[in-house]
Amino acid sequence: MRAKLSTAALAIIAIVATMSAAAARTTRDVRGEIVEVAGREVSCANVRTRFDGSLPNLGAAAPDERLTILNPRLLGRYSKVVQLFVFHHECGHHRVGASELNADCWAVGEGVRAGWLDRNGLTQVCRSFGNEADTDTHPSGRSRCANIDRCFAAAEFEVARAKEKQRYRVEAVALSEAPKLVAGPRLIRTSVLR
Repeated sequence: MRAKLSTAALAIIAIVATMSAAAARTTRDVRGEIVEVAGREVSCANVRTRFDGSLPNLGAAAPDERLTILNPRLLGRYSKVVQLFVFHHECGHHRVGASELNADCWAVGEGVRAGWLDRNGLTQVCRSFGNEADTDTHPSGRSRCANIDRCFAAAEFEVARAKEKQRYRVEAVALSEAPKLVAGPRLIRTSVLR
């Protein structure tokens, strides 16, 4: 009887341990501002990020709770650029509100400024929308693609303009800071050249 009880107790402990380990892999709550997504350290300031493998979609945002939720199991099926886009899209809801198109645009701007989103990556993001029709929560894939294309062009222009301004600032500083004579030359001694 004791052997049966010990075997049963060990089996229950093993099942609970296995369930806990599986839960730890699929649901993590990261309260710090920095998390790793697609091999990059990213943050959504003052927002917690939870990784939850049971979430029925790629990501979700709960601005009232200052929480972003990502499904690592589903995200793993997509390219790193798409994973980063999803993180920044959900973070965007905390910055620009409930609008999906505005959150998309915010994510595109972040990606262009950080250097992880280029035209090829934009195509990957657009493909991830599929041919989805409008729903109660999201615009159609076609609408979202047209929107992120406009946002990408605007973000590229903004980044190019900022680089140009920086270049002009550096040139202006270099030109304006030529050494200046603070006093005229003064003869210290006379000499003869040979």
